[in-house]
Amino acid sequence: MKHPLNIKRRTACTTMLGIGGTFLLGEQSSAVPNCSLDKKTSTLSFDNSNFYNNGKFSQDAAKQAYLTLMNAACFPISDFVRQNLWVADFSLGRFNEVGLGGLFWTNEKKWNYASIEIFLLPNQMIPEHWHVAIESEGVSPKMESWIIRYGTSFT
Repeated sequence: MKHPLNIKRRTACTTMLGIGGTFLLGEQSSAVPNCSLDKKTSTLSFDNSNFYNNGKFSQDAAKQAYLTLMNAACFPISDFVRQNLWVADFSLGRFNEVGLGGLFWTNEKKWNYASIEIFLLPNQMIPEHWHVAIESEGVSPKMESWIIRYGTSFT
């Protein structure tokens, strides 16, 4: 089954979402005063044990780590960001190495499309994974657009 969104449409959506995301953040927060990247982010260090309590992943601790990163990287932190920041450790127990912080600007289940603003802690990565079609339910493989705010993406 061919996905209903063609490449032109996906590009347009990504561009619009990028503008919308910037607009929303600008409306909901002010610039970080006296913020200079210098080497603030390169000195950040996180211990994996801080993200687990009795072996259970602490989303609150993970969110706080990303807020610390955002502050060091001069990213404006609004109430929207605080309330909607999504975190995952992919159930691997190594959050400081393998994890993800993100803001979903779009997560359209009907078309199986998501646009996500991605944050990675220093030395953190997203594990290799893929999204497959569920043909019996008429669901295409998931498409994603990422805006990498901190970290590196290799394709």
